Amino acid sequence: MNRNFATLSAFAAALFLACPTLPANEAGQTFTCAHGHLHHRFLANPDPLQRNFAPDRLVDTLNLKLDVTPDFQRRSLAATATIDFAPIAKPLRELSLDAVDLDVSKVESDHEIQAWQTTLDKIVVTFRKPIPPNRKARVKIAYTAEPKHGLYFRTEAMGYPK
Repeated sequence: MNRNFATLSAFAAALFLACPTLPANEAGQTFTCAHGHLHHRFLANPDPLQRNFAPDRLVDTLNLKLDVTPDFQRRSLAATATIDFAPIAKPLRELSLDAVDLDVSKVESDHEIQAWQTTLDKIVVTFRKPIPPNRKARVKIAYTAEPKHGLYFRTEAMGYPK
């Protein structure tokens, strides 16, 4: 596989999954990364003078491993994201991750999971017992996706070189 495509695939998958989020605010939906990374922000009242502050970080992301396999015929990808993290300051009962248009098939953790659910833009993992601050934890998520933006499947059938 082309090394540049593998790097791009991993980067695109990271955009879908890597950042814990906070719930939308009253002004509208906010898709802001808890790490302060820039994400799309859709506000009901887009006042240019209104200050928008980064949300509090709930966890330290220690390591992110992405295993991405593209399917050029179906223009999709299958991936597994493994996230090592540690809660900051307060025990963490629920981990919320950005996950736009992902079909999640499995969520595993080294801490007992009570439940997990997906929405249109998130994966929410609820742990049976809160994870104490500074305790390392791992979540592994298997998913498929059909990227609509940012990742393009250019094949020989479309006239591109192999």
